Amino acid sequence: MITLMPAVFGHLKALARKNNAGLRYIATVCGGLPVLNLGDRGLVAGEIKEIRGVFNSTSNFILEQMSQGRSMAEALTTAQELGIAEADPSLVICGWDTAAKLCIIFNCLKNGSTTLADIDVTGIDILSPAIVQKARSDGEVVRLVASASDDALKVAPTVLKNSDFLATVTGWEKGVQLQTDIYGTISAKLWEREPIPTAASIIRDIVTLSAQV
Repeated sequence: MITLMPAVFGHLKALARKNNAGLRYIATVCGGLPVLNLGDRGLVAGEIKEIRGVFNSTSNFILEQMSQGRSMAEALTTAQELGIAEADPSLVICGWDTAAKLCIIFNCLKNGSTTLADIDVTGIDILSPAIVQKARSDGEVVRLVASASDDALKVAPTVLKNSDFLATVTGWEKGVQLQTDIYGTISAKLWEREPIPTAASIIRDIVTLSAQV
């Protein structure tokens, strides 16, 4: 179903235009972080050259636990006990949850028609605690980074210098960085452990749609 997303998305937009109806969907990615609004409405006349982001806070939690010496299995069990990881965590640890979000963001902000098949996906399941701990001892961090440009879309665990904005996206945070032609580099992140910010995003869409009536 996800691989059909561009066709479905295009159909919904066409249906909305045909019926003079509004269509808003910002809560589909990153909860309360207004990634789609930021790129769609906040960068009028500008062009987004590159999208980078950390879109899954559960991966953040697991990687930070591993940097402290815990195995992925131990970190994952803790995440499940806390209620932040599903009983089947494969979409998270294999990178597909992040890839699906990148697909939506790219198609919205770049007017693309990409599918999951177009994204090179590597998850954090390939990592050992030793790799994550070495990055920490070198003054670096590992994050599951999504990136997109006109040439390539990719999701992969990436070693980042502490000075990189995405390295500061920790714990329960999600973050995005947009490289643009005339607005420069825009970075934003949000701490979100509870469902309230996502619910607020739905309200934000309702308010926007009501203003268009």
